[in-house]
Amino acid sequence: MYMPETVAIAGGKLIVSDSGRNLVLIWDSVSTANGQPADLVLGQGTLTTGAENDDDHDGTGDGSPSARTMDYPAGVWSEEPA
Repeated sequence: MYMPETVAIAGGKLIVSDSGRNLVLIWDSVSTANGQPADLVLGQGTLTTGAENDDDHDGTGDGSPSARTMDYPAGVWSEEPA
C-alpha cells in the first residue's frame, strides 16, 4: 500500500482504500500475516498499477473517469450482509 486512507470490515471481509495507488483492496477474510495479497482489486487492473482513471489498465492515467476507474479513493463503506 502507498497511502491507505480508510479501513472497513464487513461480513468478514477487510476493505482498504489506497488513495496513493487509486484503488480499493478487498480481502475475503482478515489477514493474520504480513504481505498477503488482496483477493480483489477495484480501480486498477493489477496490484502493481496505480494511475488515476486508468480505464484501459495499462498503467497510464487516461484522465477520463469511468465506472471501472478511481482517482484518490478516500473512503470505503459496506453494508454487512444479513
